[in-house]
Amino acid sequence: MTIPTNEYAPFYAPYIEKVPTGNLLEVYQASATENRDFYATVSPEKQNYAYAPGKWTIAEVLQHVIDMERIFAARLLRVGRGDQTPLPGVDQNDYAEAASFELRPYDGLVEEYFLLKQSNLAMAKGFPSNAWARMGNASGNDVSARALFAMLVGHEQHHLRIIRERYFSTSKGA
Repeated sequence: MTIPTNEYAPFYAPYIEKVPTGNLLEVYQASATENRDFYATVSPEKQNYAYAPGKWTIAEVLQHVIDMERIFAARLLRVGRGDQTPLPGVDQNDYAEAASFELRPYDGLVEEYFLLKQSNLAMAKGFPSNAWARMGNASGNDVSARALFAMLVGHEQHHLRIIRERYFSTSKGA
């Protein structure tokens, strides 16, 4: 599915462009299962590995993906329901610092990730067709429900590419 460029701010383009073509609901569902399987195969040694000082560990990246999934999904719900209240931006670093991810077992993060994906998919499947084109405002920019849903896929694809390239130096393995 192609998202018209007038439905999102230019700084979201790198996320939107990473979304594979096809039915967006099917792409989301397939990526949720595939990515859960990837996260579940990360070895205990790699879960708390950071490729450079000051960079997030894989567990921190997964927590970040979960946090942003919740934020994008809340925006999606509000915009999809026609809420015109401007939605504030967030600072990802503040969320990461406050997450205390290290207090949670990694497999709990993987489970939360997949349950969240399933919940968001159920929400999206319940949207009437006219909801996808509804526009709202998030972080001071106009955005459609369709673009927000695509960002759920594209944002994660962005981080998975970084994990594969910088944490594993390969396109496949965990």
